[in-house]
Amino acid sequence: MSDNSDAPDRLLQAALEVFAAKGYEGASTREICRLAEVNVAAIHYYFGDKASLYREVFRVPEQLGIPPVEMTTPDVPVRTALVAFYRHVLTYIAAPKQVQQMRLVFLREELQPSGVLNGIAEAPRRLHDHLTTFLCRAVGATAVDTAINHLAFSIGGLSLVLFVQRTHVDQIAPELLADDAAVEATIQRLADHGAAMVEAERARRANAGSARAGTTPAVHHPDAWGTTATTDTTNTGIRGARLRRATERS
Repeated sequence: MSDNSDAPDRLLQAALEVFAAKGYEGASTREICRLAEVNVAAIHYYFGDKASLYREVFRVPEQLGIPPVEMTTPDVPVRTALVAFYRHVLTYIAAPKQVQQMRLVFLREELQPSGVLNGIAEAPRRLHDHLTTFLCRAVGATAVDTAINHLAFSIGGLSLVLFVQRTHVDQIAPELLADDAAVEATIQRLADHGAAMVEAERARRANAGSARAGTTPAVHHPDAWGTTATTDTTNTGIRGARLRRATERS
């Protein structure tokens, strides 16, 4: 067995594999050391104990909870921030085998809590909080409400499904994550979809505000050239349009 400078990395990879297969309680430190090709004392030397090694395995997804700077900068356009967000998230699904193992570790921890994480698995909550703060600013909301939470889960879910369902994604549509170019194209599409959802929520809030004020907002729709036409949805506007059509036919 060898015990050189990359021993900590080998231990982490071996630990991920064993914890994914057997969970925290079922994992053996001897098996982890054997798989990492290090001395049985290496875990104690580099990490302290089995619990510390387990917590270290969760340090990588912990970085997921740190948002890209574009999401926290007020004057960055929504789509630009979403591109940065999805690029940040998809960084963690680049290696299929490790993704599957990390997914299993997460699921095992959800179903059978180890009791040793001490809150370290709060990355999803922190990422959600950053996302809702960004979305409040994007749609003009003063506080997080049900709709903002729903929007955050929807926008996050567009990318997280590629993590959770990576095996099925590779089977059904392998071209989505086939290489760096494919991943970048997927990021751009996700940003388009996310921006559309943000705009829909912004419009919904504007319409609700107009309804409370007793006015009827105009409906905006793209014409054949990609510009925006406006339709008056009041009764007067509809009657006027009918009269104009009747006049034109006569």
